[in-house]
This record gives sequence, structure tokens and C-alpha cells, in this order.
Amino acid sequence: MPIPQLHTLASFLSETEGAIEDIEEEVRKMEEEEEALLGETNNTVGGLSDLRYGRLANPQLRTQVLEGLERLEAVCENK
Repeated sequence: MPIPQLHTLASFLSETEGAIEDIEEEVRKMEEEEEALLGETNNTVGGLSDLRYGRLANPQLRTQVLEGLERLEAVCENK
């Protein structure tokens, strides 16, 4: 029994071109995801740096936190 031929040169080229297009699309998606993750990472690192050096996005945050803690302490003392 003869072995059937699975591909002709034309069908092989067609399949290969389709596979190349699929791989290029996957690479494009991965590059977009990489760019988004890098942006998020840079924002996180920048935020942590600001926190480390006491530069907060909300300059009233320190005061607000201290006031909240004082209110919490007062409530705890009254119980």
C-alpha cells in the first residue's frame, strides 16, 4: 500500500504562510501586553519611590491618616 502524500509544495507553502501569520499575530499581542505591563511596573516603582521619599500624590494624606487614627483612638478609649 503506497504512503499517501500529505502536502504538495503549494499546500505546504499555504500552510506555512498561515502559520507565520498566526505567529506574527501572537508576537504582536505579546508585545502589546509587555508594553502594558512595563507601564504598570514603572507606575508602581514610581509610586513606591515617592512613598519612600515622602512625596505623596495627595499632600493632605498624612494629615488625613493622622486625623483618622486619632478618631479611632478616641472611639477605642470610649468603649
